[in-house]
Amino acid sequence: MSRFKFLNGKFDLESEQLILVVPTQRDECCHTGGSIEFDSNGNLYLSTGDDTNPFESNGFAPIDERSGRSPFDAQGTSGNANDMRGAILRINPHYS
Repeated sequence: MSRFKFLNGKFDLESEQLILVVPTQRDECCHTGGSIEFDSNGNLYLSTGDDTNPFESNGFAPIDERSGRSPFDAQGTSGNANDMRGAILRINPHYS
């Protein structure tokens, strides 16, 4: 997520300020989708996918601690409270 200055009716791309980076892995597909929405108070809600592949877990939670299987292990994403994947983030974009 970035912030830009809006000058003379245009976004100044040189003024980019990086605000938020949500990590992703692209070794395996799936659960990377997200959505954004503003509420009536101007808060931005950002939902993120858990960035794991659920299709090889045979109906169980995607937890796979074997070597080379991190794309199939949600313990490091949605199962980790310190990670922004698999979450709904509320962002107050107001600043002075």
